[in-house]
Order: sequence, then structure tokens, then C-alpha cells
Amino acid sequence: MAEEIAMKTATLAFEKGFPKIAEKLKGFLSRKHSQFKGLPLINMSGHSLVPSAIEKLEKKFGIRRHQIYDINPGDAKLDKLIEHSQKLVEEMYDTIGDNLLTGQYLIIPPGFSPLSLCLVSFLHGLAGHFPLIVVLGKEGKDYLPKSIVDLQIIRDEARKVRS
Repeated sequence: MAEEIAMKTATLAFEKGFPKIAEKLKGFLSRKHSQFKGLPLINMSGHSLVPSAIEKLEKKFGIRRHQIYDINPGDAKLDKLIEHSQKLVEEMYDTIGDNLLTGQYLIIPPGFSPLSLCLVSFLHGLAGHFPLIVVLGKEGKDYLPKSIVDLQIIRDEARKVRS
């Protein structure tokens, strides 16, 4: 699904006269999955990954079971999103250390959109880059990994359009 959106965006960028952006987006889609091997994955969905999801992460992206960490996002209040995000980031740092500051990690963000957006913004503000996002999709009654979205590449390409 994320690949479809990125491909449509790349096609639209090419049609609108932004061929460099289109090529970059296509490059984003063809990233080698092996480059995720060895990176820690922080699952903040609030749900443990089912065995078939872990198996798919291993086969498709090279992420091993021992690299997956669950951090429960808890209940976030709309008026306390920044404080809640800060607490989650501190817990992430306690879990994966300096990988958090160098961008060498992936996350499954919380399902609560305001918290998810605030958390991603907080991570960008802290470390100067966006995290890699693992996108889950429903298959039967389980949520399984579908793709990995590199928000930093998308941001970098969007900035080129702005200038």
C-alpha cells in the first residue's frame, strides 16, 4: 500500500514536471530490504506482533525476533501529547541507545494518530531526522508488515520542491 502511494506520487511528480523528484521516489521504492538487517524495531502499536508478523519481518526485511522491542504507548491525553511523546522517546533511548540519535532504527507507531504524529515530530526535532516506519496491514484477523516507509527521503524530496 505504501509502495502504491509512493509510486502514484512519483508518477504525479513526473507528470507535473519534477522528474528528479520522481526518480528519487522511485529509488525509495527500490531500496534493498537487506539494509534493514540488524536495525532494532520498536513496536509501539500497543499490540504484540503475532508469530506470522515476526516471520514476515525476518523474511522480507531481515529483522530478527531478538531485534524487536515492545513499548506500550499507554493512554495519551490530547493536552499532554508533548510530555507523553517525550516519555516514549526516553523509553526508546533506554531500549536502543544511540541508535535513536543516528536514525538506525524502525518503529511501528502508535495507532492513535495525534500521538503518532507528535512522536514522529518529536523524534525529528530531537535527532534531526525522521524514523523509518513499518506499515502494518490487516490480513485475515492479524496485522502483518506490508512495507517500510522512509519519511526522511519524502521530506528531503518535498523540500526540493519548496525551494
